Amino acid sequence: MLYFNVLAAAAIATGASAAAITPRLAHLTDFRIFGAAGCGDKNLGIWTVVEGDVKAGECKGMNGNDVHSILNVDIIKGCTLYAFTDDKCTYGKRVLEAGKCSSSDTGYKAWTISCA
Repeated sequence: MLYFNVLAAAAIATGASAAAITPRLAHLTDFRIFGAAGCGDKNLGIWTVVEGDVKAGECKGMNGNDVHSILNVDIIKGCTLYAFTDDKCTYGKRVLEAGKCSSSDTGYKAWTISCA
C-alpha cells in the first residue's frame, strides 16, 4: 500500500510540474525605430515580435510614431521583415536586413513580416 502511495504522489508531482510549464512562443524579430535618419537620434524604442503577434501578410502600423529609420536588430532564420512608406503596406517597400539600418526621408508608416 505504501508503495502505491509513493507512486501516486510521484505521478501527481510530475503532472503538476508539467502543467506549470508554459510553452514559449517563437521569437521572430527585434527591431528598433528612430525618429531621425541613420538609426542614431530620436530613439523611439524597440519592438519584439513573437509568433502570434502578426498574421501572414498582415500590415502593422507604427502606432502613431514618426519613424524615419529602422534597425533590424535580429530576425529568426526563414523570416523577412519589411517596412513601408504608407500605412497600407503598398508603397515604398523595403527589406530590413538583420543588423542593418534602413532610412526613409518621407518616413515609415507600417511593417510586416513573412516567414517561410
